[in-house]
Amino acid sequence: MHTIHLVQLAAALARHSDSILASPVSLQPGAMTRYWTTSRSRIDLWHRAIARFQDQLRVNDAVGMRRWWIEHRPVIEDVFLGGMLTRVLATLGTALDQTHDQAEWSPVTESILGTHLEASSRYQQLLLNSRGARVNDLQRLNQVRRRSERWSDVLVARIAWRDPSLCRFASDRERASLFAQEHRRDSDSTAIKTKDRLMSLSIENSIMMVCGETTLLPEANRAVASSVMGLLGHCLFDSYGDVASPDHLRLKKPDVGGIQWVPSAEGSKTIEPWDELDSVAMTEDNAKATEDNSSEKEITQFHGGHGFSWTRW
Repeated sequence: MHTIHLVQLAAALARHSDSILASPVSLQPGAMTRYWTTSRSRIDLWHRAIARFQDQLRVNDAVGMRRWWIEHRPVIEDVFLGGMLTRVLATLGTALDQTHDQAEWSPVTESILGTHLEASSRYQQLLLNSRGARVNDLQRLNQVRRRSERWSDVLVARIAWRDPSLCRFASDRERASLFAQEHRRDSDSTAIKTKDRLMSLSIENSIMMVCGETTLLPEANRAVASSVMGLLGHCLFDSYGDVASPDHLRLKKPDVGGIQWVPSAEGSKTIEPWDELDSVAMTEDNAKATEDNSSEKEITQFHGGHGFSWTRW
């Protein structure tokens, strides 16, 4: 998996952050452990790559150092671009913990961010002490770093527009705060959707212009992406596999309308929130029509050939 796919994942998480924060997200057993393990394993691989360069530097092997820069340029790009997903997940994790009054996400996501930033700092120092590197390569890698940091601030601001304190996870807090203020001014749902689409396309095009076509750690990137997706529960998605809207997710919470759904004997089927609201209205209409004073009423509806038993308590 190329690093550009991790960039796309980071943009998707930020774009759907309102839905993620509105969903009743519950961590699956071992999900956070897998994220911590896969992220630390990839960071260890980055440190080993620097150690190989230091070995060449220690013996003053000019040819070896030049070969190292040619072979490990994709690794340096992975370090800089991978920071976008790490920052977004740290921001999202803290926002989720604050929303649900818990401490399940932020301890791990912030720890991984700190370790990632340490590795990124080592590679930035490597660019300054660039023995064996060509000027063109250094300029290109610096462009990757600057664009990744700027777009990271845009993504962090997309999550932090309701809580400016979350801008501390950006590379430039002041710049992220300005982006968040701009997002608050354009809080209309139609404007947000349009800006989100343009943001995703702009990030992808901007990063693809400066990064290479290959990666040295595809399996490590794939493992990180898989672990991040494992953090998101199935309740985040609708019946078509798309990320549900924030209003849709709020309606999916178990206390909607005081209605309890009991599968009928003919079989079970997932009921969407709008079906639940329709059932509430139909239950109330039937109650008025029959003028039954009992505290419990059961109404059976047939929708699409399937029977559903609704009980109003």
